[in-house]
Amino acid sequence: MNTKENIKKIIVKKPLKLDCGKTINNYHLAYETYGTL
Repeated sequence: MNTKENIKKIIVKKPLKLDCGKTINNYHLAYETYGTL
């Protein structure tokens, strides 16, 4: 079921602070849902 049509991608502009203390900005997030919501 991992076809490219099922994978959604967004760019998250909110900074994300990691446990190591570093921060990442403007990162890509890919996700896939199964079934209907």
